[in-house]
Amino acid sequence: MELFCVSHQGSAVLYDVETGTIISDATFDGGAKYILQCDNNNEPFVFKGKKRLYIDDIDVSVLQVDEGVKVVNLVRDARFASSTTSSGPICFDREEAREWETFLFIDAKSYARLKDIRATRFLSLDKKSIITFDDKMRDGCIYVGSAAYPLLRNITNISNFSERLILEDAGFRVSVFERYEPLVYYTCFGSDARFELFAESVLSLVRAGQYVGDVLLVTDRPDAHKFLPENFNIRLILFLTSASSMDDFYFSRYDVFQYHDINKYTSVLYVDTDVLFFNDVNIVLKKICISKKICVGSEEYNDLIVSPVSILSIANAQGADLFRGDNFDCAYRYGFNSGIIGFRPTPDIKVAFDLVQHTRRKIYELGLHELDQPVANYIFHKMEIVDYDTISGYIAVGSESVISCHKRAAEMFVIVHFWRIPSDRRIAFAKKCNEFLEQKVVLEASFPLTVFSHIQ
Repeated sequence: MELFCVSHQGSAVLYDVETGTIISDATFDGGAKYILQCDNNNEPFVFKGKKRLYIDDIDVSVLQVDEGVKVVNLVRDARFASSTTSSGPICFDREEAREWETFLFIDAKSYARLKDIRATRFLSLDKKSIITFDDKMRDGCIYVGSAAYPLLRNITNISNFSERLILEDAGFRVSVFERYEPLVYYTCFGSDARFELFAESVLSLVRAGQYVGDVLLVTDRPDAHKFLPENFNIRLILFLTSASSMDDFYFSRYDVFQYHDINKYTSVLYVDTDVLFFNDVNIVLKKICISKKICVGSEEYNDLIVSPVSILSIANAQGADLFRGDNFDCAYRYGFNSGIIGFRPTPDIKVAFDLVQHTRRKIYELGLHELDQPVANYIFHKMEIVDYDTISGYIAVGSESVISCHKRAAEMFVIVHFWRIPSDRRIAFAKKCNEFLEQKVVLEASFPLTVFSHIQ
């Protein structure tokens, strides 16, 4: 098995065939240089094309082998190699080997994962913060701030990393990190006016929402990019489809699992185009990332609803007909608005979304009609996959005169759904909101404390 060399600084070790020097490379890019490897007999080599080029003047002195990882010294002319920087030439200038200046030979999978985690954002489960690992290691440890995790102790966990990474420190403590790759997606079809509203929502997402990541748009417009400013710090992905009716438009949000890259994301948020973001959306996305269910906002706003025994059994907009016909009681008083849906893509969530579309088709075959919201309420509750607790408190409902917080409001609202505003006045209102939000962002940046984060 071929093993790849990394330094105690955590950098790739390369060999320059022209000069015979070895180089540490914190970027793992390599350029025109070649990755230093060794074979089962501990003979160092590089691949030049498809041929092995053995390096006769460097010896690999193995100190220990732990779970397939070789801890070694590199020796040339009886002098030991030392890597004093994360990037740059590695000198053979030690007459005696220093314990902390060893090198590791690791397998291809571990090497690739060690490279990957440096380009990955993680969610620290204990700190509830978004982190990245330091670009370079020190003393054989991976660092997050001041927290150190010895590479040798953690190489197996790194090699097995896919979604969750567990690291051990030098003592007995562990830290757990989830890969954090958010996606916000919309559906928008038809006229320019609808896309102008979409653009205002994305503007608030990027500015006040502080969002950095991809935005997916399910749409029939291949020219949808033109509605966003060119300097937006997002990547807009178009998922092109058609909608021959308003029902097709409403139900298209449940087709997102047809997007071929959906499973690379770990926190997905759908919002209607009449949604604006007033605060850091990562507050919500982090919570969605670790939920196992579909995160929605319950319709609990004092000035909107006279609290019934159960809105699910009374309001047809929440699926009352479907619940009554099935003699099903989900034992919860409120339904949810399908204009805001958060989830981590899993097979169970895909089944739920597919079943919404399947149920819609069966209802239509019987000559009946239901919009997406009642069908989604019915299916998600039947599957016991509804999570009301995670994001409800961060969602507010807005009109032209008032923003109504949730009955169980969180420390601030992040998302405001302006469905109460008549559709012909939403664009003008959204533009005014974004003017206010732009000033809010500037004011907050100029103060040492965030004094405008919670608008009453």
